Amino acid sequence: MLEFNKNRIYLIFFLVYCMIPIFEFYYFNYIPLFYLDILKYNRIELAFVQIFPYIPLIITPILSYYYDKYVDKEVQSKIILYTSCFILCGSFLIFILFKHILILFAVFLFLYLFSVSMIRTVMINLFLKIIKESNSIKKKLIFLVRIANIIGILVITIFFQFIVTNISSLRLWNSFFVVGWFFSFSFVFVIVLLNSKIQLFYHDSNENQLINQKEDCINDKKTVGLMLILYIVFFLGSSDYLFVFLFSSWIYNKFGEFSWRIYNSFYFIFIISEFLGSWVAYKFSDKLDKRKLIFIGFSSYIFIMILTTVSNFMLLMMLNFFLFLIGSICSFTYTSFVSDISKNKKFKTFKYQLLHTYQSLARIVFIPLGFFLYFSITVENIITISAFLMGISGIFIISTFLINKE
Repeated sequence: MLEFNKNRIYLIFFLVYCMIPIFEFYYFNYIPLFYLDILKYNRIELAFVQIFPYIPLIITPILSYYYDKYVDKEVQSKIILYTSCFILCGSFLIFILFKHILILFAVFLFLYLFSVSMIRTVMINLFLKIIKESNSIKKKLIFLVRIANIIGILVITIFFQFIVTNISSLRLWNSFFVVGWFFSFSFVFVIVLLNSKIQLFYHDSNENQLINQKEDCINDKKTVGLMLILYIVFFLGSSDYLFVFLFSSWIYNKFGEFSWRIYNSFYFIFIISEFLGSWVAYKFSDKLDKRKLIFIGFSSYIFIMILTTVSNFMLLMMLNFFLFLIGSICSFTYTSFVSDISKNKKFKTFKYQLLHTYQSLARIVFIPLGFFLYFSITVENIITISAFLMGISGIFIISTFLINKE
């Protein structure tokens, strides 16, 4: 039985969550611009090619179930993590070598999403086990993850500014992708190198007792009903995936290369705003009704989204800061609620991942749909459609207040 070692756990969280945002930032910020505006690929083809690769996101709860059931040793956790990290880096290498072939871009996307799902399964399992120690540990881990995200994204933005001096040069883009690969692989190398200093498995000796103590609360029908409604709310709230893959290209085409470079260079500020949102939610989510916090957050988010469609570039930057801030408050509130429910359950990682599949479903539905819509309408109109869907989610939030009255 392994003892709980905070420093060893903090180390692995920092390394992993420095590495993952590198790939995510490439995927959401640079690759869309590269395909849409540099290679000028057909939008419909890009929409079709992204449907199949999202399957790993749907099967994540199944992976989590088997992880909870069969992984009971430190060495097993490390093998899964290390293998997934190598697959992740290998997938990016496929993209670098064969990025002009769309079907291989789909292979890259599939492997990327699968490996990230496995990595997060390992990390979430560890997270859910150790947060029962105290709330301060949860707060420190969230803080550490946010800082790691900022570092990973900030370094990539610096690389881009120094390497891609001519945005139309395929040679410079390729160099940028290669440098990003070496940078991400360095984290994998350090993780393996520090194998003896990393802890990935923690056995809670009081787990069965805690499960029994919370059984009545877990099976409460009102809690189940509330979670089902919130799941629908956050699925509709994730309709911003309609335009998130198009956003970077939209800024480039609407405001020009110089403004796009400013947006890209200061992207880390948006990550800081996410951290601030998590901090605000942490301070007030226990003092306020979580449903009211989510309703106010969604209402504000919709209003700001509409403003982005008619704003100039400087106002857009300010509005985007608040979008990240409010989005973080809402997602943190939901995650905190899910964590409190899942941490005392058998197959805790499975339950946690299952309640987060709303985001996976949203990606499968809204990202391809966004490309289809982009073929015939503007990004501004797509943002408006997303705001309308989020408005519908507000009706579901209001319905949660009726649960307690029954």
